[in-house]
Amino acid sequence: MHQDNAERTYRNIDYLIGISVLILTGILIFPPLSILWPRAHQPIVSSLMVPVADEEDLLPGSSLPFVYRGQRYLAVNVREQLFALSAACSETGGLIQWDEPKRLLVCPSNGGTYDVHGNVVSGLSSKPLETLNIRVAGGKIYAGR
Repeated sequence: MHQDNAERTYRNIDYLIGISVLILTGILIFPPLSILWPRAHQPIVSSLMVPVADEEDLLPGSSLPFVYRGQRYLAVNVREQLFALSAACSETGGLIQWDEPKRLLVCPSNGGTYDVHGNVVSGLSSKPLETLNIRVAGGKIYAGR
């Protein structure tokens, strides 16, 4: 009987060692495998971020109007860096236009200009333009808060 208990104890120890080796192997193998086979990029799923356009629709130097929560905005691509700003002048409410050569946003109503961060560069406007976060995921451009 004493021998049966010893045998059972050795089997339990072997079993625990086997499970420990499997867990340790998984811990050591998973990080290199995740580098070799990365997950596919998943689109941003958020009620605050909305799809604006496909990535190829906003080429460097161009702008693209879009609507976010009922308000007009403008997505701008400056040297492959994206910005999203209110398309309404902070002073007159007139629609802002992108001036690529100057790399400025211009209000045709009052001639006010803004940089891509929404800051007033010149003109009568005293308030900056509202900005949104903008990201690319899965070949799509998303903007929002």
